[in-house]
Amino acid sequence: MQDAAGEWSLDILADEFGYEVTGIEYVVERAAIGKQLNVGHEDKVNLLNGDYHNLAQFPDNYFDGVYTMETLVHSYSYQLALSEFLRVLKPGGKLVLFEYSIPELDSVPVFVRHLAERVIRNTGMASLPYFTHGSFPEILEKAGFEKTVSNDISKHVYSSWFYLFKNAIRESFDNVIQGKIGLDFVPGSMWIWPARHKLKYVISEAYKPEAIG
Repeated sequence: MQDAAGEWSLDILADEFGYEVTGIEYVVERAAIGKQLNVGHEDKVNLLNGDYHNLAQFPDNYFDGVYTMETLVHSYSYQLALSEFLRVLKPGGKLVLFEYSIPELDSVPVFVRHLAERVIRNTGMASLPYFTHGSFPEILEKAGFEKTVSNDISKHVYSSWFYLFKNAIRESFDNVIQGKIGLDFVPGSMWIWPARHKLKYVISEAYKPEAIG
């Protein structure tokens, strides 16, 4: 199960790895796009419109694995989302998070902090301030997971960040100069590449404890 960005990868999980995949997408339009992208894979891929803060449509101990790809950062309560992930996972089931981490905002210069807070606010990344460097193992353990480990793969995604940066510049610079849009509407991807040495891209893994007895 996963949410939002990445619905295009569900057919890969089904075809190359043989998984039966359920995707949860909050935005109705994106869920529709995801279904179009996965036409022909309906026997293995089930993409639903929903909210992973409340997975009441699924019983306890239902999924073998759960993953997010750059979406838990947009959660209004990552603790609530993680509690639902833990609930729907089978005992011994695996959680994998592909997420950003940042320095403690109080540790950076005031101007940089204000800029970061503005980008976080305008891109809906409500949980990012809590995803500080090295924090994921503790976050996951507090949520009830075990055997937690995080790996920094930032340098492996630099090319993607640069691609996003170039596109953001191309699409936004002329509009900003002409006054058609303000700073608040500049894509967050414009800031990722210049700030790459302060950011990290982390893959975190953890497991739901096995049932006692």
